[in-house]
Amino acid sequence: MGEFEVVVGSPASGRTTYLNKYYNEHVDEEIAFFTQDPASQLVAVNVLEDVVFSLECRGLENTVMNNRLEWIVQVMPSIVPLLNKRVDELSGGESAIVALCGALITWPKILLLDEPTQHLSQQELLLVVDALKTVQKMGTNIVCASGASEIIALATKVVHLESTSTFEDVDINLQKSENIFVLTGTIGCGKSTALELFAHLKARSEVRARKKVQAAVFKVVNILNEKVKVVENTEDIGFVLQNPRLQLFADNVEQDIAISSNGNKDLVDTWCKKLKISQELLKMQVENISYSEAKIVAIAGQLVKNSSILVVDEPFSGLDANSSYNLLQIFSDLALSGTFVIFSEHYPNYAQMITDQQINLEEQL
Repeated sequence: MGEFEVVVGSPASGRTTYLNKYYNEHVDEEIAFFTQDPASQLVAVNVLEDVVFSLECRGLENTVMNNRLEWIVQVMPSIVPLLNKRVDELSGGESAIVALCGALITWPKILLLDEPTQHLSQQELLLVVDALKTVQKMGTNIVCASGASEIIALATKVVHLESTSTFEDVDINLQKSENIFVLTGTIGCGKSTALELFAHLKARSEVRARKKVQAAVFKVVNILNEKVKVVENTEDIGFVLQNPRLQLFADNVEQDIAISSNGNKDLVDTWCKKLKISQELLKMQVENISYSEAKIVAIAGQLVKNSSILVVDEPFSGLDANSSYNLLQIFSDLALSGTFVIFSEHYPNYAQMITDQQINLEEQL
């Protein structure tokens, strides 16, 4: 039976740094590392090749690899419909499933996990919990950074990290608004594609999906176009990608946020304060910040545009409860001031606090 150490703390507490240090100290051992950016860990053209890639690198015989593949299909059944997909066709949640399977299939002595469930639906989260129980029973020592209660419940040891940054408390006064829309559904149902189509980041001819999924996505985009005042100028739409690192371009955080502000430093300062971005974080190199910090920075970079429409793909993934509630308050305030806010979310718990307008893509199939 392996140990299960869970690392908890706020986004700025250094959980990723803790895992990186742990990895460097045990790099000579049989270790697998699932990072906050699972898509960056996928190296093959298709899913099947990617899942077994690490086994091939170790020179294992085909019979052994086939046995391991049969095992991972039993432990993580959600990998089955993905095996014949191209890696570049995967959603964020699907990429997480594939990367996790690629780590589990190696049967490592040490398994490091950095927010393994942040891109997953509740159903997928529970499957991952069962899979982690299985490898723990096999003797794998697990070190996991997570705030999910289902993960914390597995812990044999909990490490609490505290942020060095301090902020004034913010009063939470959430109000529901008809200007807020949320897309829900399980991984791979087309939430990201629908948001990209609505924001004119992708053309309908570029959508690669099963006909039923494609039809559901187009239907949802039509619903949004009817409900939200469509702008001709796409510059008037702020968009935050599911992977925020893809839209960070400057050397440090402060420079990156300021890119779209038209030189309005007061606007930058205002949003940094509302988003609780510390002076310490502002001076950091973009490449050194965590996934959750990158998420907040990317949102700030779009808010300084003062767009009439804000679209965010999974805004709460990777954030702790305090940061999530603060973001809910910002969305609520924006909507009440006339801005349309559209976002995707696996869990409706947060969304239902600020809107009754939820669109489930699976119900459109």
